Amino acid sequence: MGRDVSQLEAEARQLPPEDRARLARCLIATLDAGDEADDGQAWLDDATQRLSTWRPG
Repeated sequence: MGRDVSQLEAEARQLPPEDRARLARCLIATLDAGDEADDGQAWLDDATQRLSTWRPG
């Protein structure tokens, strides 16, 4: 990448409040999307383990 984070941050701070808010929502959404996928897989792994422990035999 050509720009480092501090340059991007400085440029983002120059945006009008509405644009900064939109940018923040977009960036947060990219982080949340990954977390939800990981949480779903972790939940499924845990449920599978619990089911195999609970089943007789």
